[in-house]
Amino acid sequence: NSESGNVISIRSEIKDMKNLPRRYVVTRGEQKIVFKDKSDFKKYQTENPGAYNSLSMNVEIEIVLEVKVPKNMDTRVESVYGMVEITDFTGPLTVDATYGGVDAALQEVSTGELIAETNYGQIYTNLNLKFIGNKEEDFHTYVSAKPGKGPRYSFESKYGNVYIRKPEAK
Repeated sequence: NSESGNVISIRSEIKDMKNLPRRYVVTRGEQKIVFKDKSDFKKYQTENPGAYNSLSMNVEIEIVLEVKVPKNMDTRVESVYGMVEITDFTGPLTVDATYGGVDAALQEVSTGELIAETNYGQIYTNLNLKFIGNKEEDFHTYVSAKPGKGPRYSFESKYGNVYIRKPEAK
């Protein structure tokens, strides 16, 4: 963690990631089968040779950071692998999530400008927006809207999805 002027940086790195237990996920048609360890996967593989379309081996980790920012402060969030979730945020915000995605709950009337962009993912929304800038070409999607009055929000995920939704009723 470091602090400089009006910038606070939070950085985290998982040590010995390669030594953490793996989860094996086999896709067989529309079905996904999850194995908690290599021996269970090997047993399945022996009993069902070539019976799957794809295999992924990943570490299953969930890390939750809740960061509170002073009201109306211009904020930038960068995430390499995780999903960035935004709720109850009232200031200008830029989110860059490289391999994860963005899930933002926004009030249309209090959003001045909204930009969403992804290269290999999709953009989903349940807001009643009229997109004024809309570009879609070779795996790249860019949309923008000016639905109301308020701060500018910019959400980008190179390889993940961007979800822009109405806030849940309290």
